Amino acid sequence: TWWANSIAPLTSRAAVPFLSCETLYNKEWIAADGYFTLLGDLRDWIRAYEPLIQSRGWKTGAMVKFTSGFADTLEEELQRIFSTGQRRWLKSIEYSDIDLKEAATIAAQLRTLKPEVVYIDAQPQSFAALMKRISEQKITGMTVISNTIVKDAVEQKLFDPASFTGEILYTRRATFSSDFTEKFR
Repeated sequence: TWWANSIAPLTSRAAVPFLSCETLYNKEWIAADGYFTLLGDLRDWIRAYEPLIQSRGWKTGAMVKFTSGFADTLEEELQRIFSTGQRRWLKSIEYSDIDLKEAATIAAQLRTLKPEVVYIDAQPQSFAALMKRISEQKITGMTVISNTIVKDAVEQKLFDPASFTGEILYTRRATFSSDFTEKFR
């Protein structure tokens, strides 16, 4: 939230609209004219999968994440879910190159870890690069979960989901706040 809090007053004084992906995780954000956020709690991106993790009986989880506070929040929630009951949190594999040039190495780490489910935090291009490497290594028995970037990667023809032998699931981000839409208009 700190970066949004530092920018919002500046954009307000300059009368420039500020559109942010900030999700108010710690609710310490500041209100400013022209500052529009997604609202909600970023941890919900992971919580949405909790009933599925329970119903499918997945016991081991991992994450591939970009170096960011945003991804750290997702990781903490995923770790919480896989640290209860008989579930086990395996590991987060972090990358710092937005193009995910280390995709082959990360795929090899996933092959060794053998998580039942892995959350991939990436942009469409980096998601596609990693999925291609996972497919090349013929990793089986793993479900990939993520967000709308999966849809974007497929629609942009960056990745063919048929090349992956496992299941790929994703959530769709949307604002449920009519207040956001009305204020923005």
